[in-house]
Order: sequence, then structure tokens, then C-alpha cells
Amino acid sequence: MRVFKGFPIAIAACVLPLHALAADQRPISTDGSNPKTWDARMDGPLAAPGNHQVIFENENVRIMSVTVLPGTREPYHAHMKCSVLVFDNPAKVTDYNKDGVATPRVLWAAIAWQGEDAPKNVPFVGLQPPQSVHSIANNDTHPLHLTRIEMKKGCEAPPSP
Repeated sequence: MRVFKGFPIAIAACVLPLHALAADQRPISTDGSNPKTWDARMDGPLAAPGNHQVIFENENVRIMSVTVLPGTREPYHAHMKCSVLVFDNPAKVTDYNKDGVATPRVLWAAIAWQGEDAPKNVPFVGLQPPQSVHSIANNDTHPLHLTRIEMKKGCEAPPSP
């Protein structure tokens, strides 16, 4: 995967405004259930290791490269922390909940870099609450790829000085 020199700055510029959303605008999770009650064995890299590669981790964040090949469906899994999703190769997908029902994407906020000058929907950045058990099917002819940045300490705005 190619990383551009301005990538961290671009991510920060996109994330900081999203980070400031009021707490009452944030759902507890994509299905309304409490992530603290979820089965830890359903964590993305554990339950769907072929699709989730941890590329960096420290006490604050875990960064994963997520790929779903065309015509495939990943195993059921969850993401227990809120995340910034950076789609650099979006694809037509269907997201299934734990009951196998197709569900809409749940994002708190989403923005595209470069405004009108950006290629259609690339790159696309979104902030997502903890994502309950789901499975994504790639219905496209090319791979889906995104970088998922999970916030280990939550998505609350920092305290005011």
C-alpha cells in the first residue's frame, strides 16, 4: 500500500472536525447495543483475519488494513471501538447484520478530501460508532480496501481548557 507524505496531516484535518461532534449525536453502536457486552472473540482481526491486517497499534489506536476481494464475503465479526474509516478503494458492497439481513451503513459524519476536485468518492473518510456483528460482501469487480483507525479510548471530544 502506498502512503503519501501528507497522509497524516490529511487524516488529522478530516478527523478533528468530526471528533468535535456532540456526545448526544453519537449512537452507542451501529445497532444500539452496548459494545461492552459483545463477545471479544468477534473482534475483526480475530474473527476475520483474512480481511483485517493490523498494521500499527499502541495504547491509543489500532490501525488496520481491511480488504474484501471481489465476489467474496468476509466472516462475521465486530469492531468494539469507534473508528475513522479511510476508503481508498471503495466498492459496491452489501453489509449484513448478525441475522443475515442487509443493513445500511451507519456513519456519524463523512467527508471527501479535495472537494469537487476529488475523484468520485475517493478517498472517502467517515467516522463510525462501534460496529456490531456484521459481514461485508463485495459485489464489485475490484477489491474493496480501507484503512480503519480504531480509537481505543473512545471518540469523546477532549476536555475544554
